[in-house]
Amino acid sequence: MVPSTQTPIIRALRRPAVLAGLLLAILVACGDDNGVDPGERLCGGQAGLGVRVEGKAEPLDICLDDVDVSVAITALDRYDVSGLLQTSSGVYQVQMVFAIRPDAPVALYPVQTINEAVSNPDAVWIYYQEAPNSGDTIESLEVTGGSFQLSFSDANVLAGTFEGITLTMHDIQSGDAVGKRKLAQGFFSLTVKSPTAATETVNR
Repeated sequence: MVPSTQTPIIRALRRPAVLAGLLLAILVACGDDNGVDPGERLCGGQAGLGVRVEGKAEPLDICLDDVDVSVAITALDRYDVSGLLQTSSGVYQVQMVFAIRPDAPVALYPVQTINEAVSNPDAVWIYYQEAPNSGDTIESLEVTGGSFQLSFSDANVLAGTFEGITLTMHDIQSGDAVGKRKLAQGFFSLTVKSPTAATETVNR
């Protein structure tokens, strides 16, 4: 997959000076840890949303520009973030729901249900779905471990990183457990682009 050559956080968030340092911190967090060469950062560090998914036959990098990621603020002051990647092998979706936190940077903890993220400002709900061209659609229903750092948060922009989040996948039709996926690392630097939503939505 060829990552975008644009840098949405610079293009769209040319606002407070703090964001310049924020971008650098995100790139360092996603690239220099664990001995990763800076030239091999996830999505080249140049995407609105970048996620590395492990557990498939080959790791999958989801790299989406800011303009291709839906970001809405709900009536309960929660971000509803959703990105869709279409490839020759199928469609892959990532969705996150978490609170606006003026006290960012702050660590949030992954939870099992969207209701927990709606009721608890310290929680984040992460959903992942795979719809292969040949085979059954599977989705995440259980979340284990991992870390999620919200680096910046207001009514217009949001940014952060996450890693090591393990998801137990289930077949949508049968409900059977079908293995695990790990969101090995990820980052986001996004702008709010949609009108305020009345309620939280689940795209599944």
